[in-house]
Amino acid sequence: MKYILITQNMPSPMVYSLHMAKVKRTPLVIGNWKMHPATLEAAKRLGKDVVTKALKARGTASCDIGIAVPTLYFDEIGKITKGKPIMLGAQNAAAGAVGAETGEVSAGMLAERRAAFVIVGHSERRARGEDNAQVTARAAGVLAAKMIPVVCIGEQSRDAEGDFYHIVHEQLDAVFANLGGTAATRVVVAYEPVWAIGTGLTPTAEDVSTMRLAIKKYLHEKYGDAVANKVRVLYGGSVTEENALEFMQNGMIDGFLVGGASLEAVRFAVIIKACIA
Repeated sequence: MKYILITQNMPSPMVYSLHMAKVKRTPLVIGNWKMHPATLEAAKRLGKDVVTKALKARGTASCDIGIAVPTLYFDEIGKITKGKPIMLGAQNAAAGAVGAETGEVSAGMLAERRAAFVIVGHSERRARGEDNAQVTARAAGVLAAKMIPVVCIGEQSRDAEGDFYHIVHEQLDAVFANLGGTAATRVVVAYEPVWAIGTGLTPTAEDVSTMRLAIKKYLHEKYGDAVANKVRVLYGGSVTEENALEFMQNGMIDGFLVGGASLEAVRFAVIIKACIA
């Protein structure tokens, strides 16, 4: 199958052809609990429910599952996920290994607690002033600690001229510019259009698939097929059980970064099913 992306304002070239007929990546669904639940006991109940229902929904299908929990809940939720095929992850990590960084937690500390991945550059953190340089440093720290960085990118708004593609390109380039091919394959990219988060607005599957092609275009131009085809691109931004199947089938994505819906095990399970339908 040959996909062609035509745009006037994306970084060159204007016409981009991508051959992806035989490219098959294992879907990945990550639940981002953010600062929920309010108590450890509630977190333990949620963790047990999510593990049970998520694994039942996946069955024998090929689909990776992860949950990003508040750091203070790591040990207890880790007991629940231990020995089970669900990855435990964090929602942020400091760039350095140690240092005078009050309130921060390093990637190495998280790895020691058996974290498998870390979300970096989430739109909520960027909204608080985190810039591309900081996101890049955090991602580098996660890679150095032998974990998977889930790098969030996305535009604040969309303009008719397509200039928002340049914003996403800059965010990608900040992280990948100095990464070799082997390290690049360990990165997961999560596209989250900021204008669709908590606003009631939802992009179309075409919006998502076009941006996904733009992301793949960048990766193919930098690394070639062998590396770029291994990088998974997730969608995040008001993901629900109602729109997951449409995004999965027509948005050409590799899975989801789920926010609010991941706090209800039944809803999270339905989204997992959408990835293996």
